[in-house]
Amino acid sequence: MKKIPKAGDIFSFQIAPDEFAFGRVMLNLRTQCLDKKLIGSDNPLNLFEDGNFMLADLYRETSSGDLPEARSIAISGILTTYTFLALGIWMIVGLESVNPQEVDFPEGISVESVTKAALVRGELKISFNMDIEEVEKIGIYPKTFPPSMLSEILLFNLGRGNEINNKNSENKDYLGMSNLDLRYSKHRERVYELLGEDMNESYYDKACRYGFDLKRFY
Repeated sequence: MKKIPKAGDIFSFQIAPDEFAFGRVMLNLRTQCLDKKLIGSDNPLNLFEDGNFMLADLYRETSSGDLPEARSIAISGILTTYTFLALGIWMIVGLESVNPQEVDFPEGISVESVTKAALVRGELKISFNMDIEEVEKIGIYPKTFPPSMLSEILLFNLGRGNEINNKNSENKDYLGMSNLDLRYSKHRERVYELLGEDMNESYYDKACRYGFDLKRFY
């Protein structure tokens, strides 16, 4: 029987021989948003309607098997599928309820017209003035990561990139997510300046200002 993860599930995945890393499901887009029809047809989360996607936080602490009692977030709000959880390749090892106010989403931009772009972040799609040439130069669009890549992405972001054995995974922009998620990009300040928004405001507070309260999913 396939396991369908729920928000708050803490899972483990192998990061190196005899070493496991951990993450927490922050939002199951399929069961919490799409299946319950809690989002409109123009909601950016509908981009993920064709897959079983989840939003997860990845922890910094690793172990030989047991879940560390003290945990800190290394990567917040990464979008991936829950295929490995459903198949039992990754194991659920704990449960900790999710506070919607602590949920974060990756950021990207999209082309709206020749002189317009939009910040895409979770349920938000906020238009601002930017020439198409600059949008294409930045080139950070909404992106999901295959579960098979999460161990390499985490190793790289923990400063352990030398331990990655996959020679096809040496792209620092990919593993460091600087060209895949605006939160890690040098262009983020420029985008938020044009938006006229505070880039340090939490996703929850910003989404509420635009009429999207994450609490309705929990």
